[in-house]
Amino acid sequence: MSEEKIPTEEKIPTEEGPTNEEWDVKTNKPEEKVPTQIGLQDLQNYLAFIEVAVNRNCVRPEELTSVGQMRDKLVVFLNEQKEQAPQQ
Repeated sequence: MSEEKIPTEEKIPTEEGPTNEEWDVKTNKPEEKVPTQIGLQDLQNYLAFIEVAVNRNCVRPEELTSVGQMRDKLVVFLNEQKEQAPQQ
């Protein structure tokens, strides 16, 4: 009987190279990380999302306070940014 070699996963570098979470198994190369940025337009979209969700009753009554507080913070921040924009 001859021993058949079972293919094993290629070892992924962890000490000096990327960790397993940073490795693209399809290409067997490190994943390229794209920097994540959130801009004012994203925050305006989140504000619109909150308003649509509340208007469509997607938020439970017991959650309305925390959702409303988040909305208020977004509104204040966006208004501050609008005021500072002409000054810059």
